[in-house]
Amino acid sequence: MAFRIRDALRILGEGGPGQLARFAGERLASYRNFRRWVQSLPPEAAIEELVAVVVHRTHGESQPVYAWQKEREILALLARLQPPQPRRLLEIGTAAGGTLLLLSRVASPEALLVSIDMPEGGFGGGYNLLRTGLYRAFARGAQRIVLIRGDSHRQATRRRLAAALAGERLDFLFIDGDHSAAGIRQDFDDYAPFVRPGGLIALHDIRADPRGWSGEVHRVWPELAARFDGEELVDESGAAGYGIGLLRWPGESRGAG
Repeated sequence: MAFRIRDALRILGEGGPGQLARFAGERLASYRNFRRWVQSLPPEAAIEELVAVVVHRTHGESQPVYAWQKEREILALLARLQPPQPRRLLEIGTAAGGTLLLLSRVASPEALLVSIDMPEGGFGGGYNLLRTGLYRAFARGAQRIVLIRGDSHRQATRRRLAAALAGERLDFLFIDGDHSAAGIRQDFDDYAPFVRPGGLIALHDIRADPRGWSGEVHRVWPELAARFDGEELVDESGAAGYGIGLLRWPGESRGAG
């Protein structure tokens, strides 16, 4: 789990300053170690191996970067992106950073990757300030990673995205933030117009989950799939829920909203 202020307060209350200091030291060490590992990866590292690391946390429970994804689903999405190597990507809802890492490996070596997420959010989202250096270390070659820690529903956040894009358009948009029906619709309506005509948009958690972890994405996805001839990347095996919806944006783009 991401280290949050409420975690620090809980540990301080239960174990005092000494336990909090030990916990913080161990967490920072895990960030440093994973950052070194990422920076040591060769350019030709197999994407299948990286997916296994972030999905199954093969570095152990203390591994700070991981993704709530099904292995076959995220591999299918990455396969759609790998041949064109998108140059401008946006992920809404970065959380523990696993999907952002994977996107950086299939994007162009000159790509701009933008993350929008709350300092703390629902559905496991949000990340603390200490993670920003770790996430920026995902950049390879001449890539740039821009981290916008804010509410995707605010106009100020859209302005920051427009400034980062500097008049360019997105090749790929991944929506995995607010999982309420209203929030999903707003993220789609606000950010799809930043995508170039013919660019790709993906939504995560399109399958219903009896535990409620997928939120209401499954209510919104059928509407979008019908409007834009959506494709479903779904692995029916294993746990319920998950699923990635993919569509090609046909519409006009814009610079800011």
